[in-house]
Amino acid sequence: MATGQRHGRSGAADWLARARRCEREGDLFQAYDLAMRGLARHPGDLALQHRAVVCLASTQATRQAGELFDRFGLEPTEAKLAPLAPGLRIDIATL
Repeated sequence: MATGQRHGRSGAADWLARARRCEREGDLFQAYDLAMRGLARHPGDLALQHRAVVCLASTQATRQAGELFDRFGLEPTEAKLAPLAPGLRIDIATL
């Protein structure tokens, strides 16, 4: 495996794990910040984009989450929404 491949996705996965840990601990703003910082280093990472939008929507900042959703070009498909909590599905569906 090439060095860029090994460090590229694992680096994004590390940022995602850190964001999820903060999210589980209830620190949604820190989780959002970590996802965005991860995206600065790994632009286009779908998992980090999704986590940033979900964290922002979880703070009731749905307008800003919608703007971020649009900026990332994400699509609200049923497969992507299904694993989310019902309240978040509604928030994202209305973005």
